Amino acid sequence: MSLDRRLITSRRYAFQAVGLLTTMLVAGCGGLERAPSAPADVADQSSVLGIPNARFYADTQATAIAQEALRALDRERAALSPRGDLPGGLPPANLLALSGGSDDGAFGAGLLVGWTDSGRRPEFKLVSGVSTGSLIAPFAFLGSAYDAQLRAVYVGVTPGDIFEKRSLITAAFHESLADTTPLFRLISRYVDEAMLAAIAREYSKGRLLLIGTTNLDNRSFEHNDEVNIAFRDPEVAARIMRDLTADMARSREIERAAWRRRPSWEKLIGTVAWILERQQ
Repeated sequence: MSLDRRLITSRRYAFQAVGLLTTMLVAGCGGLERAPSAPADVADQSSVLGIPNARFYADTQATAIAQEALRALDRERAALSPRGDLPGGLPPANLLALSGGSDDGAFGAGLLVGWTDSGRRPEFKLVSGVSTGSLIAPFAFLGSAYDAQLRAVYVGVTPGDIFEKRSLITAAFHESLADTTPLFRLISRYVDEAMLAAIAREYSKGRLLLIGTTNLDNRSFEHNDEVNIAFRDPEVAARIMRDLTADMARSREIERAAWRRRPSWEKLIGTVAWILERQQ
């Protein structure tokens, strides 16, 4: 490499370093404020809008989860027989757990649609989902009547339908390096108040829809029983659904391999941010 080329390259890196440092300093002065989290020792005592059985911490509230399951059985008995007499007992229960996997969720969606086409897809007493599985879960819970919507969410979707990359300077003033508003718009086209009302009707029959989330402050896995919220107050449920979708739109899944391959400048920002966060 010639001397002139080395000088040009060094100058370019120097400008990039100065630009990065300037961005970090400006972001530090005008960063996003974050509300304090609940202390870990009382986090499982918090509730969603005062509804006691809308959120369960699986690692500390196993008894409460079991009690909710028993209440679901009572609702199922009442729905099947108002008088409570079921000589043959309750019918067999089919349970469905949907895992994460980013865009591999399309496989799960395709499996459900194909299951419907086979004519052997059952009704599920309980459906749970995490990550992309939480996007599939409401459609799976409501059955084959929502297969068209489920297919639309996963088929023909491009990265541009999920997120838009932000520039380095723009990202410094936001909570992430990408804007997932497109995902918010995609979900909003299919998850509406009519869908929530349909979920609530199934809840009254003793069925359960559980969404698994992670509390990043306390590193605890939670089960959020969104069905209870929809049943108690449809208007509140609609508002919560909009908030949850907005949160999802501001998030993106990061796999370990991709995290390890992230650019050096991103690693530097993370290190500096960690140091500054420790000073608060």
